Amino acid sequence: MPALAKITSFWLTLTGASRLDSDLDDELRDYLREIEARKIAEGLPPEAARRAALLETGGIDQIKEQVRDIRIGQAFKETLRDVGYAWRMLRKSPAFSCAAIATLALGVGATTAIFSVVNTLLIEPLPYHDASKLVFVWADQSKEGYARAPLSGPELNDLDTRTTRFEGFGAIWSTTAALPGDNEPEQLRIGLVSVDFFSLLGVDAALGRTFTDTDSVDGPPPSILLGPAVWQRRFGGDPNIVGRRIQVNGQFLTVIGVMPPRFRLMLPPDAAVPDDLEAWLPLGRRATTQDGNRGHRYLRVIGRLRDGVSLAVARDDIARVGREISQEYAHYGSAGRQFETVALKAD
Repeated sequence: MPALAKITSFWLTLTGASRLDSDLDDELRDYLREIEARKIAEGLPPEAARRAALLETGGIDQIKEQVRDIRIGQAFKETLRDVGYAWRMLRKSPAFSCAAIATLALGVGATTAIFSVVNTLLIEPLPYHDASKLVFVWADQSKEGYARAPLSGPELNDLDTRTTRFEGFGAIWSTTAALPGDNEPEQLRIGLVSVDFFSLLGVDAALGRTFTDTDSVDGPPPSILLGPAVWQRRFGGDPNIVGRRIQVNGQFLTVIGVMPPRFRLMLPPDAAVPDDLEAWLPLGRRATTQDGNRGHRYLRVIGRLRDGVSLAVARDDIARVGREISQEYAHYGSAGRQFETVALKAD
């Protein structure tokens, strides 16, 4: 059917229903008379011929409904009629209407929120490169009441130097820092990270770069990596921010980069690392070497498996390191050091 004919038919369905129904009645009446006449010619009495004609057509009312259903625009017309009826009912009972609308809004909102969380955590892949190879390493201190505890700097170094099934390990610790600036001062949620933390995740900066070995120095960290929110809020999204010196915690740091707008850290809830950190500083070199304090456990550690290494093999590799350092360091006592290794997404 040509487009113009479809538009005309749609308009007639909406505005000329009575005319269409009248024409349909005339057509059905003539059709029924033709069948009656044929039945009478076949020798049936007039009354019997009419009944036979009605049976053959299947019922006049049924035919009318079938014709109306296939008219162009009929579904739209019925929707308008239903909406009008619903509106009239809502106007008659405003209190009930408000309660029903509020209930629907809450239900839709809650369902949307729950689905967003489930979709992000369980359905979509983690926003890291080859995320299936990432694991989270916990220190098992069940005897002390902490089945999943952070690691110390020396333990991070142990994993990095003694394991054979991993490409590497990265660590993070979240805290706060003061950003004075020209505007009102504010407390930033920041992460102190090992210099290979972002390269381990496979995430790069949108502007500038992430940390490298040159950023790992003892003493005050000379560089800072900004999140997109604080970059926009405090520095107006300045594209020339890289290389600029800003004051944080009373020290002047050089901005080396800005993370992408959609970057969010997604770590286990009990890691106590917010997913909306606003800036990152590098951990000092001494914090992640054997010279650190083994009793100072504060690092949340992520590892990346080598190609073809299963989680079970990786667990055995890390468990072996735990046994080795338990024998070498009296610090761990008779309980020794045990690690728990889990896939990052599962955790």
